[in-house]
Amino acid sequence: MKFTHGFWRMRDNLEAFFPAEVRDVTTTNQDFTMFGPAKPIGVRDRV
Repeated sequence: MKFTHGFWRMRDNLEAFFPAEVRDVTTTNQDFTMFGPAKPIGVRDRV
C-alpha cells in the first residue's frame, strides 16, 4: 500500500479482503491482535 494525496492506495493487481466480523481478540501489555475472516463463519452441522 502507498499513502498518496491523503489516501491509502493499493498496488496494482492486488485485491483487498475486508473483515466481515471479529471472531477473536488477543491482548498483551503492548498490543492486540484481532482475527476477522473475510466471510462470516456459520455453525457447522455435526454428523
